[in-house]
Amino acid sequence: MRITAQLVHAASDRHLWARSYERDLKDVLGLQSEVARAIADEIQVEVTPQERARLTRTRPVNVESHEAYIRGRYHWGRVHPDRSIEHFQRAVAIDPENALAYAGIADAQCMIFGAAMQLVRRPSSRPSPGPRPSRRWNWTRASRNRTSRWPASSSGTIGTRSVPSGSCVAPFR
Repeated sequence: MRITAQLVHAASDRHLWARSYERDLKDVLGLQSEVARAIADEIQVEVTPQERARLTRTRPVNVESHEAYIRGRYHWGRVHPDRSIEHFQRAVAIDPENALAYAGIADAQCMIFGAAMQLVRRPSSRPSPGPRPSRRWNWTRASRNRTSRWPASSSGTIGTRSVPSGSCVAPFR
């Protein structure tokens, strides 16, 4: 894998620093920490000894497990929790120490639980239509019906983003 990191002064569009890195994909976390250290050194940020130690500790990444995790996140973002759980479980089967995959499983299960809670929380004044075993939960409509607020930007504007209905992911406030 090859990456090029650049620092550019945004106001003047002036090039400040650039460096290229080439590493094996299995050492992506080591590469990430090396780039972070180089950028911190270049912009002269004080890095504490604890932060420096954390940046140097990395473990090899199992590429196949990480790819399954990324596919799971893709399906989670597309509001397909069942498909995402399949990919997260595959990532765990390949690398049982992949903490991100376990977190993905939890996120997808929260999404399913949130959707189930939406079905349970019907107003008592309306009669329940009863179970519809042949009808699947409409994830697309549920995600369109709920938005959360992003924090205000530097310009003072507030944007919105779509959040799956009943999601366990806490929106920004």
